[in-house]
Amino acid sequence: MISYTFSATVTNCQSISQSYFGSFMGSLEKQVHNVGGIVYAVDESTLFIKNFTYDGQAPDAYFWAGSTRSPDSSGFIIPDEYGS
Repeated sequence: MISYTFSATVTNCQSISQSYFGSFMGSLEKQVHNVGGIVYAVDESTLFIKNFTYDGQAPDAYFWAGSTRSPDSSGFIIPDEYGS
């Protein structure tokens, strides 16, 4: 299983544009499959990933979340908008 992590350090940053995306959390670390993007916390249950990139070559793609640097079986898969 491949997991992607991002820095969870919240900083005070100026948005590049006048648009508000939420509180800046960090960037996705490009480990494999050209995954990238900038992560924002919109609210308690919503993440927004700006400029998301992915090469589409992995057999399955999903996001893991948890309280460790690299989420593992103690974490959980973030469901999509359909709950799966």
